[in-house]
Amino acid sequence: IAWHIAKSLNNANSNIIFTYVNDRFRDNIEKLSKSLNDNYLIVECDVTDDESIRNCFKVISEQSLSHPLKHRL
Repeated sequence: IAWHIAKSLNNANSNIIFTYVNDRFRDNIEKLSKSLNDNYLIVECDVTDDESIRNCFKVISEQSLSHPLKHRL
């Protein structure tokens, strides 16, 4: 369901931020995102690790995506 929502948002030219907790999820997101336009960002975010959360927000704030939608797959 989440992937279909992401595709619909992408079709509406929305900016999307995908977060993942480990490499297994990153690999899946990277494969799926190849079908999207360039309005997305993929960022690691382990919600059990405060440093990972801080780094995630740092990476997001450094990007030029305006009005990002955050959705975790």
